[in-house]
Amino acid sequence: MNTQSIPLGRKIIFFCITCSFLLLGFTSIQGQLDLWELDTLSFRQNLIKGHRTNTPIRLIGIDSQTMASADMNTLFGKYPWRRDAYALVVHFFKRSTPHKVLFDISFDGGRDTEHRRSDLSFVESLKNTSDFASSLQFIFDNSQALEKPDLPIGTQTMLEANAFQVHGIENIPAVNICRAQGIVPPLSDLYSNMDFYSPACIVKDQSRVTRYWTPLTQLDNLSIPNSALGMLLDNTRQVSVDSNGIMSWDKYQIHLGKGMPLIRWYGNQKGERSERPYTEYSFWDVIQSELVLTCRENPENAYCTKVSLPETPPITPELFNDSYIIAGTTSPNNFDSHSTIYGGFLYPGVYIIANTLDNVLHDDFVLPAPNWLNIIFGLFTCSAVLFMVFRIEQISTALMGTLVLSVGYFLLTILAYLQWNMWLNAVYPLAGMLACFSGGYVYRYLKSRKAREQLRFAFGKYVSPSVMQMIEKNPDALKLGGTREEMTMLFCDIRGFTTYSENNSPEEVQRFLTEYFSVMNNIILNKYQGTINKLIGDAIFAYWGFPLKTDEHALLAVSAALSMQDALKQWQNDPDKPNIDIGIGIHTGEAMVGNVGSEDFMDFTLIGDAVNTAARLESLNKEMKTRIIISQTTYEQVQGILKARPLGQTKIRGKETELGIYEPTGLKL
Repeated sequence: MNTQSIPLGRKIIFFCITCSFLLLGFTSIQGQLDLWELDTLSFRQNLIKGHRTNTPIRLIGIDSQTMASADMNTLFGKYPWRRDAYALVVHFFKRSTPHKVLFDISFDGGRDTEHRRSDLSFVESLKNTSDFASSLQFIFDNSQALEKPDLPIGTQTMLEANAFQVHGIENIPAVNICRAQGIVPPLSDLYSNMDFYSPACIVKDQSRVTRYWTPLTQLDNLSIPNSALGMLLDNTRQVSVDSNGIMSWDKYQIHLGKGMPLIRWYGNQKGERSERPYTEYSFWDVIQSELVLTCRENPENAYCTKVSLPETPPITPELFNDSYIIAGTTSPNNFDSHSTIYGGFLYPGVYIIANTLDNVLHDDFVLPAPNWLNIIFGLFTCSAVLFMVFRIEQISTALMGTLVLSVGYFLLTILAYLQWNMWLNAVYPLAGMLACFSGGYVYRYLKSRKAREQLRFAFGKYVSPSVMQMIEKNPDALKLGGTREEMTMLFCDIRGFTTYSENNSPEEVQRFLTEYFSVMNNIILNKYQGTINKLIGDAIFAYWGFPLKTDEHALLAVSAALSMQDALKQWQNDPDKPNIDIGIGIHTGEAMVGNVGSEDFMDFTLIGDAVNTAARLESLNKEMKTRIIISQTTYEQVQGILKARPLGQTKIRGKETELGIYEPTGLKL
C-alpha cells in the first residue's frame, strides 16, 4: 500500500463517510442513537456516581416505618393523616435553626370542615416561620380544574405573591416544559403563612427516565420557582439569566448552559441507608421526638396519653441546625416515585428534589457539550479510524487500534463528566468510528476486488484459469525472493521467422504473431494449465509445476507439445497462412521461480541450469531434424504413457556429462 500520498479515491471515500457522519443526526436513526446516548450517560453516571460529604441536606421521609405505624393512625387517623401531624413536625423544627424547611406534601384542596381544629393547628404552627418553604402540590381535579383567568382570588393572589421575575427568560432552555394546567386552591389560611413553590418539575426524556432539571414552572406570564430553586431565593424576587445560560442572584450562580441541564446524581437511594447520598430520618421518629419534648414541657397535653412514647427523643433538634430540610414520601412504590438512571427502581421525588438542591447549591449540573465540540471529536475519531484502515494492512491490527481508540474516547467522556460536569457525546462518535471502519474496509475490499480483476485480466494472459484461481487463494506463492521447485520447462521457436520478417511489413508480422500466439498460448494456458513466462520475439517460454503444484507436470508439458505439433499441421494445410515450422525443447529439473530484480523493477521468472537445458534442447531440433526433443529426466516421468524415439546421448553446451534425449511420437492409448 502506497504511504506517500492519499489517492483521490481515498479522499473521496473519506469525504463521503465524513458527510454521512455529519448528516447522521438528520436521518431516521437519530432517535435510536439519542436513546442509546442517554443509556450510555446513565451507565457513566452509575459508574462514577459520587457521595457528598458533610452535605447540609436532611430528609424527613414518610417511609415504610411511618406508614406501618399503628400509633400514627391512633393519633391522626388513617392516611392521609389530619394536618395536626404536620403541625408537630413544624414545632419540632422550630426548636432548631435550619436554613430552610420544605414540605413536599400533597394537601387536599379546600377547607377540611370535619377537622377544622386540626387545620387551624397546622396554620398556627406556621406562624413566625419565615425560613419555612413548601412545595405544597396543587391538586389537579378534573371536575374543578380551573385555568388561570378563572382562579379564585386567593389562589391567584398566592401565585402572584410567590412568582418571581426572570430577566433573560428567553435564555432558559425549555422554559415552557413545565406548565400548570388546573389549580384548586389549598387551605386559604396558608396563603399568608407559607411560601408556595411549584413541585419539582419532573422532566422525563424519550425513554421516560428523569434526567433533566428546569428551574421554574410557567403559568402564562407568571414564573413560579422550582422547589430546589425556591429554597434558595429567600426574599429575592428577581433573577437574571445571561446569553450563556448563567442564572444569578444575590450570592448564587447556576450554569444552565445552552441546553437543558442534567441532574448530577449522587449516591443511590436503592442501597442501604448508609449508602444513600443524604441522611434520611423517619417522619414517625420526628413525630415521636416532638411528642417526647412536648410531653416533658406539658404532661397534660392530650397527645401524651394516647400512645406509648420512648423516654428520650429518637432524634434531637440540634441535628438540623444550619441544614436544608426536605420532608416528603419515601416509602417504596408510592405515588411520588419516578424512573431514574437507576434502572427499573422507582426513585422517590423527595430524593430528586434533594439532588437538584444539591446541584443548585454547588452549581454542578451536568451540561451538554457544545455541538461544535462533539463534531470536532467525531471528525477526529473518524479520521483516526480511517487513517488506521488505510495505513495498516492487517485488519486485526486496525480493528485492535480502533477498539483502543474507542475505549480511550469513552474514558475521555468520563473524564469530561468528572472534571468539567460535561456531557460529551459517546454514541455518535462511537457509531461514527464503526461507520468509518466498516466503510473504509468496504472501500478497501472493493478496491482489492478491482485490483484482483485487473490482475486476473492481466495475469490471465499468461496462466490458465485454474492457475489464476490458485494464485488468488494463495498470493504467497508469488512471494519476493522465489522458491526452488521441480518443474518442466518448454521452449518453442518458429523456424524461418527471420526470413519471414525480412520479406513482410511490420504490420503483417504483427498480425501473424498475434494469430500464431493465440493458437499456441491457448493450448498451453487453457488446455494444459501451463504458465507462460515470456514471449521472446517469436519464441514461447512456458513451464509446469508452479504455482499449480502437480505430479504430472512433465506429462502436461509433453502433451501440450504434441498438441502444438498437431495445431501446426492444421496451420500448414491452410494456404492463406505462412508456411512455418516450429521446434520445441522440454526438460524437467529444479529451478528457482519467483520475483527477481530490485524494489524499483521486478520480473517474475525462472532461473537455473534446467531452464538453460530446455532452451538448448529446442535449438537441437535444427541439428536433429525434429520438431520436439525431450530430455532423459522428462522421459523417465512419462515413459509409461508416452511413445518416443530415442535420439541417443548428446552433450549440452556448458555441461560436462551427456544427456539422453528423445523425440515424442504420441501417447499410448
